[in-house]
Amino acid sequence: MSNKNIELLDKRNKIYVKTGLEMSLTAGDSSFCGNCTYVGQIRDQYIVVTPPPDFPAIENKLLQADQIMVRYLFERDIFEFPSKLMEVQHSPLTLLILQFPVSVEKKELRSQKRINCFISAKLEINDETQDGIIKDISKSGCRCVFENSGKLEKALRIDDQIALAFGFPGIFDRQEVMGKIKDIRKKESRLDVGIEFERVAWWVPPYD
Repeated sequence: MSNKNIELLDKRNKIYVKTGLEMSLTAGDSSFCGNCTYVGQIRDQYIVVTPPPDFPAIENKLLQADQIMVRYLFERDIFEFPSKLMEVQHSPLTLLILQFPVSVEKKELRSQKRINCFISAKLEINDETQDGIIKDISKSGCRCVFENSGKLEKALRIDDQIALAFGFPGIFDRQEVMGKIKDIRKKESRLDVGIEFERVAWWVPPYD
């Protein structure tokens, strides 16, 4: 199915996703971000997802949040919509009932061509540092992989400002860039983090 067709479906308030698709939930004040799995939907009423890790500790926070931002990746595009936790189903399995979205927006995060790579990098956020790997990069952003730890996972929030330092092939000086976290995905023992640069990185090919 083409992206054009997906957008048309979204305008009719239908979320075109498959069971088992990973989604991220972010509280309206960005105080919490966690991953869940899409289970199903009743069109125009609600969608059903699994609870994120450590859900008992943050259940009240999600129930009281005025808005929860839901994001998911489909055919290499990121879609998002605002929602609200309507109900928690505890039996026979714990499931979250989310308000059905009024509209779904496709986020254009890849305005520049991305290059696959394997570059060691150091991330700095909230006075914490962490070694990681940049796995793809463009003039406008990059995606990094970090070994997960409870401390790092709690420190990362959507739209937080971070600093990255790394050596780039063909460039003598070590590069230091500022950016914002735009996407967080938890994969087993790793955190996969999408970062949007504050300024265009002219030194990333292709060159004009």
